[in-house]
Amino acid sequence: MPVVSLYGGPTGEREIVQHAVAEAERLLAAVKAGEVVGFAVSSVHCDGLASFAVAGKCGGYGQIGALEMAKAVIVGINQDA
Repeated sequence: MPVVSLYGGPTGEREIVQHAVAEAERLLAAVKAGEVVGFAVSSVHCDGLASFAVAGKCGGYGQIGALEMAKAVIVGINQDA
C-alpha cells in the first residue's frame, strides 16, 4: 500500500533517475580501477529524506573544497525551485 501525504497525494514513490545511475556507475568504475580511493556522498531518497556516507581514504582541503562546490550547486538548485 502506498504512503499518502497529509494533502492526499502519494509520497515516497520510487523512480529510476538515469543521470544518477550513470554517475553512480561512473564512480563505481573509478573505485574499482583504483582511481578513486575514498569518497563522501549525500543522497536524497524517494521519501524526501537525506543520508550521507563516507568511505575509504578521505580528508584534505581538496576534498573539502569539492564538497563546498557540491554544496553550492545544491544551494543554487534550492534557490531556483
